[in-house]
Amino acid sequence: TTQAIDHLFDGFGTSTTSVSDRAPSMIHTLELLTEEIVRRQPGYVDALAGLAQKLLLDTARAVVAPQPPAALVRNVGGSSTVIVQQLVRYLHDNYPRPLAIRDLAAQVSLSERHISRIFAHAMHCTIAEYLTNIRIEAAARRLITERTPIKAVADACGYPDVQHFTTLFRQRIGQTPAAFRRSGGTTFINPGVTTLDDTT
Repeated sequence: TTQAIDHLFDGFGTSTTSVSDRAPSMIHTLELLTEEIVRRQPGYVDALAGLAQKLLLDTARAVVAPQPPAALVRNVGGSSTVIVQQLVRYLHDNYPRPLAIRDLAAQVSLSERHISRIFAHAMHCTIAEYLTNIRIEAAARRLITERTPIKAVADACGYPDVQHFTTLFRQRIGQTPAAFRRSGGTTFINPGVTTLDDTT
């Protein structure tokens, strides 16, 4: 969202934090920038613009402390906000393993129907959609910061079926995991892509 981006760059302008060890993907982005400059293949100007924007965003994110999961929850008043915060934190802490609505309901001692309703009201998406966003964003980060095989990335993010993972990844990011890794993650700057922040 616009507010989230403003928060990033406000913090970026006032921070004195070193980013050399906090954003490993920046090294890969710099390598891609250099490669585009040297090769100058058709479309390289657009590629440079995208990579430069990604580099700037990565730098800002590296120096601004991320919001805790609870801060992502819209205030809906009363105990419902606290409950949704607990659910969000549980999803962030447990996304790598198989999860069902009944698991979350048990955490807050409420019915599956009730938590589904208050979650959708607070987060503007279903629990399943939110969990998918967490997993896909985690996978995207791994793809551009690690050399781990794609199947291992899928497993680590809660998707034992790599074909299912690839389908979901492409639906949300606009590229297959392999293509996303080759691009250095520049698809993240596409305003048409739904990300975790877009659900708040």
